[in-house]
Amino acid sequence: MMGGITPQGRRVAGVRIEEKTLARAVNESAAEQRAAEQAVANGSAPRVVPRWAVLGLVVLGFVTPGLAGCGGTADVQGDPGATVGGSAGDSQGSGTGASTFDVDPEPGGKGSGGGGTKDFDLDTLTIVYDGPTTLDIHEGEELPTLQFTATVSGEPTAVGWSVDRGEIGSIDDDGLFTPRGNVGGWVTIRAGLNDKVVEVKIFVRIVSTQNGPAAADADQVAGDAEELRAGGGIGGVGGEGLGAAITDEDLLDLLTAGATDDGSSQDLEMLYPYDGTVFPRGMLAPLLMWRWDVGDADAVHIELRTLSGSFTWTGSFGRPEILATTGRSFIRHPIPQRVWAAATESAGESLEDGSSDTLHLSLSIAHDGTVYGPLTRTFAIAPGRLSGTVYYNSYGTALVENFQHTRGGQPNDFGAAVLAIRSGETAPTLASGYDSADDHGGCRACHTVSAQGSHLLVQGGGDDRKSWLRNLLDDDEAYLTGQDSIFAWAALSPDGSLALTNAVNASKHNETVDPVNHPYSRLWDMTTDPPSPVDETGLPEELRAALPTFSPDGSQVAFAYLGGSGADVPEDLPTDGSQLAVMDFDEATRTFSNFRVVATGNANDAAQYRAHGAGWPSFVPTGDRVVFQNEVRGSKSNETYIGTRDEARGELWWASTTEARSVRLDYLNGRNADGVSYLPIAGNKHGIGDGEYDDTTLSYEPTVAPVVTGGYAWVVFTSRRMYGNMAVTDPWLSDPRNYDFKDYDQVTTKKLWVAAIRVDAAPDEDPSYPAFYLPAQELLAGNARGYWVLDPCKSDGDSCATGDQCCGGFCRPAEPGSTELVCSTTTTTLSCSQEQERCDTAADCCDPSANCTGGFCARPAPVIVR
Repeated sequence: MMGGITPQGRRVAGVRIEEKTLARAVNESAAEQRAAEQAVANGSAPRVVPRWAVLGLVVLGFVTPGLAGCGGTADVQGDPGATVGGSAGDSQGSGTGASTFDVDPEPGGKGSGGGGTKDFDLDTLTIVYDGPTTLDIHEGEELPTLQFTATVSGEPTAVGWSVDRGEIGSIDDDGLFTPRGNVGGWVTIRAGLNDKVVEVKIFVRIVSTQNGPAAADADQVAGDAEELRAGGGIGGVGGEGLGAAITDEDLLDLLTAGATDDGSSQDLEMLYPYDGTVFPRGMLAPLLMWRWDVGDADAVHIELRTLSGSFTWTGSFGRPEILATTGRSFIRHPIPQRVWAAATESAGESLEDGSSDTLHLSLSIAHDGTVYGPLTRTFAIAPGRLSGTVYYNSYGTALVENFQHTRGGQPNDFGAAVLAIRSGETAPTLASGYDSADDHGGCRACHTVSAQGSHLLVQGGGDDRKSWLRNLLDDDEAYLTGQDSIFAWAALSPDGSLALTNAVNASKHNETVDPVNHPYSRLWDMTTDPPSPVDETGLPEELRAALPTFSPDGSQVAFAYLGGSGADVPEDLPTDGSQLAVMDFDEATRTFSNFRVVATGNANDAAQYRAHGAGWPSFVPTGDRVVFQNEVRGSKSNETYIGTRDEARGELWWASTTEARSVRLDYLNGRNADGVSYLPIAGNKHGIGDGEYDDTTLSYEPTVAPVVTGGYAWVVFTSRRMYGNMAVTDPWLSDPRNYDFKDYDQVTTKKLWVAAIRVDAAPDEDPSYPAFYLPAQELLAGNARGYWVLDPCKSDGDSCATGDQCCGGFCRPAEPGSTELVCSTTTTTLSCSQEQERCDTAADCCDPSANCTGGFCARPAPVIVR
């Protein structure tokens, strides 16, 4: 095994790998850079230049601790294949800062201290090292190091050292760079004296192979059949886990030699994941699934590599041993999670031409002495981690039992509840609901959540008219006494203090709106006990707003218009639900204004399969677009409104919030640029058996994460599409009362999916990318209506990874030089905000290419050619 992709603490060729998780290494990267910047301000080290400023070798001059004095880039460019000896820092940029400083040249000093002074030409500050520009790290070999020396006028000089990507490696006070051994890519070495900084880039290349599971992969090896069904399944994604090591040398040689048959005559195809998917960092590894006429396999060979060559891994695996117990075929296989984490950390950075360093997957399959394939996929990796929690409702959850039911004379009890998935977990936790007798009192399902993650508004208790308000900060849930039939599907403001009520029943079986006492939408104050109506201004009279939502900053609301007059509402505006409207909102004055229609959905009055128009709107973090469901075909019984059940079909679109311009999200829904489906086709109404329809019209109920991550907005949505060969039943077979929902071979397709959206796309452009299955949701349950929200913010001094986790908006070193990051209310000694830290305008961000989106600094999306 290679360094860092071995079990923690294991020695490889006499080198002990540090006992640090990849997440901790990444946190240390940010901590090291910020600690170095803090040391600059304290006068003990040079100012660190953010990595966006570097292409090749760079020398910059500064006139202030800020960024205004940045100089130009040098002509020297690193070549991953070159070897360099002697001086690597002679080419200088044309910085605009002063070039000569009075400093103390005392040996061992850092430009400060006692003693006399003399003129000291800092323009001669140079990094010298004798070694390659590329460090190759292979399994079983000792980790290489590089010794760097800083000189001024040719003499060695003590300086402050730092690196820009601590997840790749670290450098000590003496200039010795040591790679961590699990993540590859370009890393910038910086040396600084006073306000002068010189930089050089080196390339770290990771190469690793494995045969069968490593000791660190134990969690992805199935011990018994019950583990396949529990929680989110093996690795949070299902399947039978990692296959055994291959002991047949001839078979191993065949796999290593590569495929000799492309499998076309056997109709070999990859079902999941999809080509072109954008994955964020920190997500669990996807499950590889395929189908072919052969229907089984003896072994597989998997390769992951980055476009730049910074990371290459190959793995060979035999049949998962659990198949001998279950009797199933070998038709799917996971990627080891530690490998996926290292690969996605290595990929995703921008290359010199501005394009993204993509991740490439190759899968070959062996059967009866022949290797077929390879099946290939290319993924883009967003250089950021999705944080926060997805709250969703689940029918058939194993975490509670509050529905008593018999099927075939046998008990078939199940639960309905709101569950929560936090990033990196392999199974959900219970957020609202409990075990109860046959009165369904513990049932909780229909819900909305405030964008800041502080409050959950939920219905249930055996009567969908009843509502509970759960404070997620202190985990307290209170029944809203005397206020039934008011708050179902109400929009919560970002901090949960206000609610704009919904005025439509989700279905004829869920009559949650009181047509006599509360027929219209109103604004309510949720901070009073009980909640009380607000004397707002500007809402249309007798407004019937369907499925409303607030923008992440609380300055806008969106809803489907079902009725109301005045307030700029056109007199002839249809009230059939086809009109998606947006209004501005001033929380300070409780004033609504500027009613405008931004999209027209598909609505009709058909006697069967009536379409109800547009619904379930959700703003992107920038606030200038809204994602919504367009009902392609209503329910067969006409009993649901913008529903997901009873054969209803939907697509996701996005629209401008300032004008009537909308675009179908083809890549998210499952279509390519030509509008042709790239999703697998099968019977059970997945492209066969339901007329013209296929899985591209099985997308519903979108919500968008409230912050931009890695340059993208992230949409979580309900879909009844096939999940590879793991969930292939009839799309609408999800009510636990109608089938054996505990049967591993009848996994319902009603699941949550996630897709990336470019927030900088043109109004008429499809900004979406192919979706991925959300890991950790219960495999055997029907899951829907996910709300991706920020976790409740952390107080000053609490541990953090990014500023958007903190109430104060900043995540900084606990003390100068510390690698521990804690929440803060200020930028401390820094004059700018890092990515995912608080901002008022883009000028507050350290990266000049970043935007201030939703109150946080966000880098633009990398260039990805589809």
